[in-house]
Amino acid sequence: MSRFKNNCTKSETVHDLLFLVPNFYRALFLGYSAIGDQMAENNHVILCVDDEAAVLQPLGIMLQRRGFRVLSAKDGPSAIELFRQIKCAAVILDYAMPGMSGGEVARMLREQDKTVPIILHTGYKEIHDPLLANVSCTLPKGSLSFLLTKLNDLLHIQEPGLVDRKEREATDDDSTSAQSAHVA
Repeated sequence: MSRFKNNCTKSETVHDLLFLVPNFYRALFLGYSAIGDQMAENNHVILCVDDEAAVLQPLGIMLQRRGFRVLSAKDGPSAIELFRQIKCAAVILDYAMPGMSGGEVARMLREQDKTVPIILHTGYKEIHDPLLANVSCTLPKGSLSFLLTKLNDLLHIQEPGLVDRKEREATDDDSTSAQSAHVA
């Protein structure tokens, strides 16, 4: 076993695989915050697969700020290997990657886990690939907040801000109806 920050241990297999992951994402997976420890952890591991670092980095930052642990892979074979070794709560997958399409990756991931949510996050408007039957949903690139909303829906996570707002609205409705009753 290897020792990490705060004497936490991770298995050698995980440690050995993390050489595939850039330092920024390695820190996220191991539970360190690259930007401070302001976020709550939900312990969901999300595998992000995209051959463009310009997509992976902001996606990883956004997910980390929401408390997710993030693994990244720049191609299909790396993603499949990480998925075999580490239990992932969900996968966010690009379609067009060198060597192996997102559809092929989704098919192989689905063979290993029939229930894991797989979100195809792509710049293509229409894709006619029968392998996409293996993805849970397809979302266009560009709206990270919409992606986060869909991910939360698939993982049955309610955003804290939304819960607080609903509670306030319910409290406001109760006090308004109480005031109305007293006016009459």
